[in-house]
Amino acid sequence: PDRSQWRASVELPRHKDHAFASLDLQPSWREYVDLLGYGFSQWDVHQPDLDSLLKGTEGVVCLLSNIMCYCTDEATADLFYALLTTHKCAAIVANERGAEQGILPKLERRGAVVVKLLDNTVVGRDDRQFIVLPPGHAPLTGVPLAEDADRVFPNVPYEEKKGVRRV
Repeated sequence: PDRSQWRASVELPRHKDHAFASLDLQPSWREYVDLLGYGFSQWDVHQPDLDSLLKGTEGVVCLLSNIMCYCTDEATADLFYALLTTHKCAAIVANERGAEQGILPKLERRGAVVVKLLDNTVVGRDDRQFIVLPPGHAPLTGVPLAEDADRVFPNVPYEEKKGVRRV
């Protein structure tokens, strides 16, 4: 069966080649990624081969999901910075479970532009969704929305911050 229909319908630029790939240390993800019709490569963030991964392609957007707990040291900050500068990636977009991502100050110290996508004024610091842009990129003040639009993902506090007891 043609599983490409399972993908979300996203309008991609027609003038730019694109590909989707899942990179993970755990090879058992391959069968699930194959079901979605995407590429898969076994890859270790702590032993990266960026040249073979990117193959000289510029403007790549890296999507990271629930990996940031492994990306907290200076070496990983150097890796992400190299992706944005030497390898000319357009952005790193991340989603994570933890509210505080220690890598963000490290990237800011290197000159990368960090944009937190969740409101940090309601319940305090929340780095669960963010974008990192190359040094010199114009700062972003948030996700642009039409005046009458609500955020798709409002910053919902964790259960323990809501004061709700679970039964």
